[in-house]
Amino acid sequence: MASLLQSERVLYLVQGEKKVRAPLSQLYFCRYCSELRSLECVSHEVDSHYCPSCLENMPSAEAKLKKNRCANCFDCPGCMHTLSTRATSISTQLPDDPAKTTMKKAYYLACGFCRWTSRDVGMADKSVGE
Repeated sequence: MASLLQSERVLYLVQGEKKVRAPLSQLYFCRYCSELRSLECVSHEVDSHYCPSCLENMPSAEAKLKKNRCANCFDCPGCMHTLSTRATSISTQLPDDPAKTTMKKAYYLACGFCRWTSRDVGMADKSVGE
């Protein structure tokens, strides 16, 4: 008797150009003829491209140009994990009255795996207006 983890023990016979025996995990169901199909009987085509970090959909030309990465995702130079954007509040002086200060949001990049930040290399924090 086969268990769930031994999917190779139960083989299905697929009628196609040639008879193929394969486990169910390697077969496809054809909704037009309602039969199982093997890898030799189907053709694969890319429906759409997406960024592997944020799963954002992108056109084929942009995916080829940017190597399947969107413009908002960056890799950590230390460990190659995806960097995340962190927000912080900084106090700035008002241009009208230098005695008064206001809080302004600034953003920097940080790696959650190796704790690398864009501040470590001297990059200034970016605010929304910059």
